[in-house]
Amino acid sequence: MKRLEEYNLERQSGLVQQFLLLGFGTEQSALKASYDVKLIGEEDLTGESAAVLELIPKQPEISSQLSKVQLWVSEDSWVPVQQQFTQPGGDYLVARYKDTKVNRNVPSSTFHIEAGSNVERVKKN
Repeated sequence: MKRLEEYNLERQSGLVQQFLLLGFGTEQSALKASYDVKLIGEEDLTGESAAVLELIPKQPEISSQLSKVQLWVSEDSWVPVQQQFTQPGGDYLVARYKDTKVNRNVPSSTFHIEAGSNVERVKKN
């Protein structure tokens, strides 16, 4: 296809933060303000014990796109080791993390995708 699509997510910044920052430095008060939070148990995940939280969005603009989030938090580091984002229709996305490093400086160039000169770059809103 040789096409790279770039999306401007500025108008969706609240939703983007829900996906990217959830559990990584999010304060308890912010979680409770945005979600109904429930501890649903503990699981051994990748060799370490993790507390499993279920988060149900309170805001209609979030719950229309995300019916719930399950968050597995390492009981050793208190950093997420897995997240499951479930859409209202039942589809879900699972993200797993390992060897997480907290508070590292990451240059913005890390997020730039180098595409060949024969690739069409299309900017979307």
